[in-house]
Amino acid sequence: MSMKRADFKTLLNDLKISLRFAARNVISFTLGMIGVLIVSGLLFGVIMLVTFPVLIFGVGLHRIPEFFTALGVGLEAMEGRAILGVLMLIVAPILAPFLVAIGALFGMGREIVESAGTSASGVFEWYKRKFFSLAGAGVLQFIIIILPVALLVMTPIPMLLATPNTAMLSISSALATLYFLVVGGMLSMTFPAVIDGHGPFDAIRVSVSMSIDYFDRVFSVWLSHIGLPVILFLPIGGASFTAIWMSISPVSILAGIYGIAAFILVVFLVIPAIVIGISRVYLILSGEERESPEDEHPNINLVGDV
Repeated sequence: MSMKRADFKTLLNDLKISLRFAARNVISFTLGMIGVLIVSGLLFGVIMLVTFPVLIFGVGLHRIPEFFTALGVGLEAMEGRAILGVLMLIVAPILAPFLVAIGALFGMGREIVESAGTSASGVFEWYKRKFFSLAGAGVLQFIIIILPVALLVMTPIPMLLATPNTAMLSISSALATLYFLVVGGMLSMTFPAVIDGHGPFDAIRVSVSMSIDYFDRVFSVWLSHIGLPVILFLPIGGASFTAIWMSISPVSILAGIYGIAAFILVVFLVIPAIVIGISRVYLILSGEERESPEDEHPNINLVGDV
């Protein structure tokens, strides 16, 4: 069977390969994640340092409290959806350095898939070389995925305030989750496409096209990999979560130990596996049938039984 089509055996193989590669490269990946997060934090600090003087000179130091008070009053006068739109316009650019950090990890993922190894310093090369493309793609995905999800969750709030309706909130939350899973899957190949040389808009086009042409392959790797954290945290989730954590008992202690272990696994193994798995499937689907606009990685050598 073609590797561009999915079946249960292919799905298990995807999980096995991505987890194995993540385990083999856990140190490099961890150091890379820590490094790009530090750099992103520094860039975020620079943004704040630049923004604050602009406020001082534009508004005046003594009038800054009045400015934020007026801003709060203005936001209160808007509808919930309008507030969300304004906040998205403010938050998305500020988050850009962290979105680039996420995208740069897919550069490491590609290196691992192509050569079965990578180095922590490699992620900084991707961060530097693809900064603006990754930032643009990250902001676009943030707006496309998060904004509608937030709107779906916020839409019934005015109705709930007038007439409490738990069912309405449950329906909106379910729709938001469904939207995230579907649209997130359609855009899951965006960062690998940027790493491959595509621009932000073209990367989204490529990702959506792949999700349509190879629906089973794209969504099988997307849903199976993002389902791993859910499975890990499922034992301490659900309705009994509060009861477990609010009491001191052997059960709560075990739950705490398990929760810490699950968190460590997600950060150091599952997240790298997600990046590696998606990067690997992108390379399989792009193959010789799709030509990258920039021949940056000739002679791709897929490893892991491929």
